[in-house]
Amino acid sequence: MKVLKRKGFLEDFDINKLIRSMANASDEANQPLNQGDLTYLSKLIAAEARENYGDTISHYDLRAIVDKALRKHGFSAVADSYARTKQ
Repeated sequence: MKVLKRKGFLEDFDINKLIRSMANASDEANQPLNQGDLTYLSKLIAAEARENYGDTISHYDLRAIVDKALRKHGFSAVADSYARTKQ
């Protein structure tokens, strides 16, 4: 799967980058996610992205899926912190 970035170029989807960005957001929110949370959420997000967007997803759509997953699983403060970051 590819991610269409803001500047218009395609980048390979990297689940580790997603995990790092959620971990950083959780640290900023003082609501650390453990490795199990990060692994579960990242796999859930990747599966939803592939299922709903196929081979290419926009940066904005991916961030919306991350936000929805974090909020659904009780991590609203992390979602707020994630929303404030530029990636």
